[in-house]
Amino acid sequence: MRGPILLLLVLMTLLPLRALAALPAGAAIWTGSEDCSAVDAIRSAAPSGWQPLTEATPLGSGHAWVRLPLPPAWPPQMLVLPTLAATELTVYLPGVADPVHRNVRMPEPPHTGTAYWHSVLMQAPQPGEVLLCLQGRRLQPAALALVGAERHIERELDVRALLTGSVAVILAMSAFALAFWVTLRDSIYLRYLGHLLAFLLFAGLNEWALARFFVDLPAAPLPMLYVRAFSMALSAALTLSFTRQFLQLGRHAPRVDRTLGLIVWALLGCGVLELLGVVGAGSAPVWILQAENLLVGVAAVLLMATTVRLARQGQRYARYFCVAWLPFLVVVLASAVSSMLGADAAQLLRLWQLPVVAFEAFLLSVGLADRTLALKRERDAAVHQAEHDSLTGVLNRRGFECRLAQRLADRTGGALLICDLDHFKRINDRWGHPVGDRCLQAFAERAARLLPGTAELGRLGGEEFVILLRETGTAALGLAEQLRREIAEVPVVVGDEVIALSVSIGLVGIEPGADPSIAGLLKQADAALYWAKAEGRNRVLVAEPDAPA
Repeated sequence: MRGPILLLLVLMTLLPLRALAALPAGAAIWTGSEDCSAVDAIRSAAPSGWQPLTEATPLGSGHAWVRLPLPPAWPPQMLVLPTLAATELTVYLPGVADPVHRNVRMPEPPHTGTAYWHSVLMQAPQPGEVLLCLQGRRLQPAALALVGAERHIERELDVRALLTGSVAVILAMSAFALAFWVTLRDSIYLRYLGHLLAFLLFAGLNEWALARFFVDLPAAPLPMLYVRAFSMALSAALTLSFTRQFLQLGRHAPRVDRTLGLIVWALLGCGVLELLGVVGAGSAPVWILQAENLLVGVAAVLLMATTVRLARQGQRYARYFCVAWLPFLVVVLASAVSSMLGADAAQLLRLWQLPVVAFEAFLLSVGLADRTLALKRERDAAVHQAEHDSLTGVLNRRGFECRLAQRLADRTGGALLICDLDHFKRINDRWGHPVGDRCLQAFAERAARLLPGTAELGRLGGEEFVILLRETGTAALGLAEQLRREIAEVPVVVGDEVIALSVSIGLVGIEPGADPSIAGLLKQADAALYWAKAEGRNRVLVAEPDAPA
């Protein structure tokens, strides 16, 4: 499983983790506290209030004003700011009456770009200075950059292609889960499907793919924010629910399973409270989001610790889970660390969260397929054990009667043989039951070797075997005689002992199109076997054609 991880890490290097351009030349930052509506006050502010904007400019919060000269009209350039560097961006272009507004929580029409950068085309009807106002709890004005419009659009298209491919993988895995649930009716596939669809809803809102449906709703962007928060809580709850069943925690770690079950219900409760904020007062308490983050954090730590322990103990599905979630945890951790160093690197790491979830979806789908195959193998083994004789490996009475019923339903005809080893009690009495068992195995082995592949061989009990042939008439009689001679002419050697065997066979034909009963056929063949014994054993006798079946 190292191969997929290495491939993913190599692909992650294809997108740059640095800004595509440096800070705009001549940019300055205002050290006052005016909000984004005080543009007139900023324009008339004393020059002493402005300080050069450099990469060493510290982080801030609330509002920050930036001033820079309007770049030349050609080649066209875009002002780019990672959305992690400011929640909102307002741009006042010279000669333009209405400012350009960008809000990470809600894309402005015509919904261009992605949710990773605020981007504004730097074109105006007259030269002058551009004023920018940044808003947010964590501002990083030093992340501003002027980028060639063509180059930034190319980067946005690369990001969209990456996200589209990731969504396609997740949708394919969702179709896989749905198909398996419809076919097998196993609840684990339904939980897995719910986890994937809830995450797609969250990602669609978080990446603006579904945001356009919320733009015109009352109190926007609050409905989208709360639905997104609910989808995040729902996705986390369904992920934990699926993982509990996938890892079989109820059997391997019952205390952890009960704890995660409580967290699932708590997350669903938080999600419902957030939805109530949409239809009620229009806002939800901050503590709900904080509680969700705490619950997810506790569950993640507990789950990963348990999974690592189970993987070290050799649990196969725990290893699948560890490998599937490792890239996601690495990206999340790297994003958290890089956010302290620079918003642009953190933003570009953040965009890998959807691809690594696609990787997780693919690998866990492989794990589910492996689980299904394992269950099928266990089921097939159980069916084989239930239908086969443990000593000789041939069909037991139940298994043989099932095969006989299928053959009779086809009405293709054939022949039924009942075989009984002669004087078998003497063998047990003289050499013991282990030698007798070896004689039974020898008969089954020779019959399986001599009979055609279409024949069914079973053991009714004791030294009595039964054979179902597709051949009829003289062909069936010839096979029966060949088997009788093989048993009589080749003794069984057990250690130093040489045991001579013989077999008596009763045969009854099954006419094509006939519909006899199983009990009637067995009775006819048994009657022919009885007469073979009475005639001196070691012979084949055919049942009378007019005997009732």
